[in-house]
Amino acid sequence: MKKCYVMNREPKVIKNFPGAISQIVFDEENSPITGFSAMVNEFQNTEFLPFGIHEDNEGFFVLEGTGSMIVADEEFAISAGFSMIVPAHTVHAIRKTGEAKLKIFLFHF
Repeated sequence: MKKCYVMNREPKVIKNFPGAISQIVFDEENSPITGFSAMVNEFQNTEFLPFGIHEDNEGFFVLEGTGSMIVADEEFAISAGFSMIVPAHTVHAIRKTGEAKLKIFLFHF
């Protein structure tokens, strides 16, 4: 049987980023893929700061709330169910637009 990778830490691993609070779901130590990580971010910022650019690809799936996402020079309205993969080396940013929490599951690969 192949190894299963389970993250069930108590207390939950929380990181603060500019404009967002992140709960780590999987990290490199608990994944079969080098460079893979996954988290749920709650975005609090209402402006597009900071802009991100990564050496790897990044996937997004909006769990709840509304916002906007800039990828390169294009802007997208985002809400629950929206998903996107941003290629490596592509500038991007997210902001909250509604009163409700903006929660996004995201992963690097």
